[in-house]
Amino acid sequence: MKKRKKTLGKYVIEFFIIFFSITLSFIVEEWRVKRQESRQTRDFLVRLKTELQARSKATTAYFENNEILMGGYQRIAENFSTREISNDSLYRILTESEHSSRFDPDIATWTSLTNSGIISTVKPAIIDSVNALLTVYKELNRTNDYLYSLTFTSWQKFIPDFPSETIIQQWTDLFQQKLKQDLKMGIHVQNQKFDPDKFLNNPIAIDYFFFKLLMTKGTQEMYRDEVMHKEKRLLELIEKEIKD
Repeated sequence: MKKRKKTLGKYVIEFFIIFFSITLSFIVEEWRVKRQESRQTRDFLVRLKTELQARSKATTAYFENNEILMGGYQRIAENFSTREISNDSLYRILTESEHSSRFDPDIATWTSLTNSGIISTVKPAIIDSVNALLTVYKELNRTNDYLYSLTFTSWQKFIPDFPSETIIQQWTDLFQQKLKQDLKMGIHVQNQKFDPDKFLNNPIAIDYFFFKLLMTKGTQEMYRDEVMHKEKRLLELIEKEIKD
């Protein structure tokens, strides 16, 4: 009887040893996996912070550039009224006004994170903040793309008003990748005297530059503060998470 109890006790002890060993193994493995995921998430957040800091600077530059463009559009609008314009000054303003910044609506690091399988380890507040920022990025980009494409459909309708070989060639170089037509139009009048009134009376040109002035101003008023606020808020959340 004593031997039987002793054997039973031995089995019970062995069972508990095995049970606790397995349980401990699961706990250790779960801790290891969570620690690894936490480290991966933190690495992603550090990269996301770095990208957002660069994006924030680019956003500031984008809106500052828009302010410069608005000044150019305003000068052109004034020229339509005063009729005080010259060949070189007009073309300089026109070309400078079209060198607008492109706006990237995506965040590469966030895309990598969502495809990594550890997105569930990111706090909901950060996810919501990123989604809110991406939404306004996409809205801004749609407006930006519309204005950008408008350039290539409008310029070809009033550029022949510039009877200058230099101007036509410069314009050709600027837009040759976008237009699938004969870009030498206007060359046949290259020896004619430049007539500013021809451009100033072109209704397409008038509508185009006034429209771009209003759209650019509207973009500034609608998106500048919102985008910059959302970028700042997201950076604050990420920095807090990294420190914790």
